[in-house]
Amino acid sequence: MMFKEAKFNISYTADFQTKILDLPYVDNETSMIILLPDEIQDNSTGLEQLERELAYEKLIEWINPEMMNYTEVEVFLPRFKLEQAYDLKPILKSKGMADVFDRKKVDYLECQPAMT
Repeated sequence: MMFKEAKFNISYTADFQTKILDLPYVDNETSMIILLPDEIQDNSTGLEQLERELAYEKLIEWINPEMMNYTEVEVFLPRFKLEQAYDLKPILKSKGMADVFDRKKVDYLECQPAMT
């Protein structure tokens, strides 16, 4: 588990009965938005309703810094690792770099700097 007690931007939306936490990373260059629904009386966890009705426009409104309060909170999260892979081949080909993927046209061994 990861635990952190510090001041973070946090808000609450009564429409979805959900707490919204902005957890910054890398000198505030990026952040993770955590949505934590309350329990709802219709036998759902609250997450089902949030998943069904969440829209980009609503999320942008909720995480607007003017709508959030900078407040001392305790955050407990399970430890996890995010990884992402990208297939850049189609993008690079569309930008005119098709030859770099053709072994008949490029010899990468010749492109290496000489070892001294």
